Order: sequence, then structure tokens, then C-alpha cells
Amino acid sequence: MIRLAPLFLVVLAASSPAYGAVSFVTPGNPESAVATSSAYYVGQMNRDGAAILKYDLEGNRDMSFTAPNFTNIRGLAMNGAGDTIWAAHDGAVAELEFVDQAQSSLRLKQLYNTSDYIAAPNGLCLSDDESTMFVTDPLANALLQIDFGDNNPTMTLVFRRQGLSPNGCVVQGNTVWMVHRTVAGITKYDISKSEVGNTEPFSLDTIVALTSTAQGPPSFGDGIVFWNGKLYVSVWEFSAAPPWNGTVFECDSTSTCEPFSVGSVAADMQLDLKTPDQPALILPNLFGQQVATLSLPPAAATEAPATAATEAPASAAISPAPLFVSSAVLLAGLAAFILH
Repeated sequence: MIRLAPLFLVVLAASSPAYGAVSFVTPGNPESAVATSSAYYVGQMNRDGAAILKYDLEGNRDMSFTAPNFTNIRGLAMNGAGDTIWAAHDGAVAELEFVDQAQSSLRLKQLYNTSDYIAAPNGLCLSDDESTMFVTDPLANALLQIDFGDNNPTMTLVFRRQGLSPNGCVVQGNTVWMVHRTVAGITKYDISKSEVGNTEPFSLDTIVALTSTAQGPPSFGDGIVFWNGKLYVSVWEFSAAPPWNGTVFECDSTSTCEPFSVGSVAADMQLDLKTPDQPALILPNLFGQQVATLSLPPAAATEAPATAATEAPASAAISPAPLFVSSAVLLAGLAAFILH
């Protein structure tokens, strides 16, 4: 049995500030993670009482932190104020709030039972005004919409469509961008028109090709983030043993997707803006018991053309160090994958 002590690794680029490229070990199967200005919160996808764990910015676990336990926490989302976390788990989405300014613990504020629509809520994404939550379920081929309202939340099944398996999602204006677990690549939902789109052409040669192939180990689309006019999308390859393989792509919706970081494995990828001039992606490795961050290009200046800052910085080519774990942990990861 391995000892699951916190481990902090710093990954430095050869020629650049490393904007936040760090990684740390976490027990269980980390599926999603979000950040405040002082901590990371990591959701564990475990059948027997999945937890949300707290780590400081150096990767040290806060053992005094407490939060409600659920079964198979998949996606996490956090509001702009950083005082509320939503957690997708079997049969429901939990809205959690911090009990104090020190964020010493989370308590349940409201539970949104999704079982009438979807059984395994997965990816979560908030609308720009934070009045609406979109919830994916790749196993149900579905996207659910939760309108919070004033103490009167409502749910609407946006779609349930064969051939679609929405996994990660992100809202940009009136568009919900989705990356699908298999085959469909990247699609979008137009909120204002209530229109569900087909596979976006810019994802055909990369995301679709990787998640549709019958050759070799299967690959799955998982996380999606919008930053600086681009979509960042994670695709990882299923493997029963390390090293785990994955790629984060940078996608221009007007052209194509290009590899941004080869070797980076991420499930429900999230955006980390706790340091405004040091944007990063948060990459939870579901099987590797690891959470890492990956530097993003700084925000383009307002007067710069749309094509500015499209080249990834040197640090973006750095992959989180591979982490080797015991066969017992691998078996736990395989069990988690069945419900992923």
C-alpha cells in the first residue's frame, strides 16, 4: 500500500516564468478541482463516500477541512465570488457554501435532485450571470439546465440525443460549448435560440479523430475551458497502468484544434484565475491520483488584434510529471472509470 502523503512538485519551463505549473498528489480518483485565491478544492470520484478535499497553494492538504460526502463526485463548479461550490454526484447536484471567511468547511445549502432526468450528473458550467447551471451526463446522452430562480429552481432537459455524449461544458455568452466523451467531438448549444448544433468542423481532425478510432486504447474527450478567445480541450487515453497519456488542445473555432500540451492528462479541466496575470488550467488526473496546473497565455491586451497571444508559452509544453501508484490504486481507478 502506498502512503498518500501530500507531495508538492514544481515544474519549471526552460525560459519563462512558470505561471503556476505545479502538481500534487491526492488520494482517491480526482475528477475535478477548482481554486480560490488561497486553496484548491478537489472532488474525488469514489463509490464509498466521495469527498471534497482542500489543499493550500503549495499542495499541502488541510486535514481539518470538512465537507459533506457524496457518491462519485464528478464535476465541480465555483461562483465568481468564490464562496459557493457546486458538486455533481450520483443523482443530484449539491450546492455548498463555506461556513466562514477562512473557508474552514463546506455545508450543504441546497440539493438539486436530477434523477428524473439524468442519473449521473457529470460536467457543470454556470451561465455568465450565474443564474443558470448546465449539467452534462455522457451516459444519458443528455444536457440538463437548472434555473436557480428566487428560491424556486426549475429543471429543463435541453436534449437527450443518441450519438452525443456531453462530458465537459463551458458557457461563453449565449453559447454552451461541450466536448463529448466519444465520436461527436465539440458541439454547441445556442441558449437564446434553444438550438443544439452538430459537430463543429474545427474539431473533426483532432478531437473527433481521437475519440472515434477503433485502433489502440480508447480515448475520451473530457474537459473544456474558454480563455482568451480560444477553447482548451482535454482528451485522455484509457490505460490500466501508467504512464497515462493525454493531450490538451487549443481550439480556434474559426479554424482548427492544435496540441497545446502533449502528455497532460485531465478529466474535468477548470480555469484558474486566482492570479490575474498568471492564468492556468487545473488538470485532475483521474487514475494518477494527481492534480496539476498548466500555464496559459496571458490575456491579450484590449487593443491587440484577435490573433495575438495564440502561441503557447514555453511552459505550456511542460507536462505534469508521471506518477506511479500501486496495483490496488489502479484497480480502484478502473472501478471509478466504469461509473465515469
